[in-house]
Amino acid sequence: MTLSRRSIATLPLLASLAVARFSTTARAQGAAPSVRPVNTPGEGAVNTWLLIGSDGVTIVDCQRTVPEGEMVVAAVRALNRRVEAIVLTHEHPDHAAGLQVISRAFAGVPIMASAETARALEASKPAMLPLMQRIFGPAAPTDFPAPTRIVRDGETVTLGGRSWRIDEHGPGEAQSMTTLYAADAGLLLASDLVGNRVTPYLLEGLTGQWLEQLERVRARYPSGTVALPGHGTPAAFGLLAAEQVDYLSAFRGMVRERLRDGAWSEAARARVVAEAEETWPGWPTVVPIPTLLAQNADAVARELGR
Repeated sequence: MTLSRRSIATLPLLASLAVARFSTTARAQGAAPSVRPVNTPGEGAVNTWLLIGSDGVTIVDCQRTVPEGEMVVAAVRALNRRVEAIVLTHEHPDHAAGLQVISRAFAGVPIMASAETARALEASKPAMLPLMQRIFGPAAPTDFPAPTRIVRDGETVTLGGRSWRIDEHGPGEAQSMTTLYAADAGLLLASDLVGNRVTPYLLEGLTGQWLEQLERVRARYPSGTVALPGHGTPAAFGLLAAEQVDYLSAFRGMVRERLRDGAWSEAARARVVAEAEETWPGWPTVVPIPTLLAQNADAVARELGR
């Protein structure tokens, strides 16, 4: 998952635009905690969600680079509230790489993650850290700090003035995926379980498991639940889950149609890319990789060919 050097250079200029004006309020009478995103606009944008209570704030996911992590620190400090916790939803570096600078800025604050995310994050270090340092230079972290508070599936935690249920969904878009659900507010911090009209990252080669995951959870959250995704804007969870299933099923069908006897070719890849661009025109990629669609096609071809 990469960010261009040009994009990194523009981060300081975008910092003032980072805190969007989206907020939600609890349905419980008299309670008004809010949820707010921090992001950098444009291709590859990723959401950090701030859970803001009357006297505390929790940071959910940590951006892709050190400058973006510093952007989150500045947004949090502007709220003038104590930081209760930092939450990681999964191991991908666009959600975890800013953790180093954020955890230093708020030393001693619990870093919460599932056991699956903690293991996947540790396992990714030998390959991911050198790759990020080659791409980003000083903008890359030198380490991914380990989570200090392991959360369990079904556990309830109080963050930002409201109760959230921890739901661990296992492999799909990533090797692990944790969401947080607030029943009283009808809110689901969905992370990358779903996106909102974005070209997803399929390089894990787990689209079949992702589809199974989505089918399991589509009926789990009541009608009217609003999903706060890792990429894109909030929308009804049922709608986003249905669109994600449609995308994955259609993309797998495009690849399968051109995967002949296990053989995959450059021509087949090019046809899939062209069809995907025609089917989902203008959808931004979740990472600013110009060849993401082609790499997705290769990954799905390997998955279906196994």
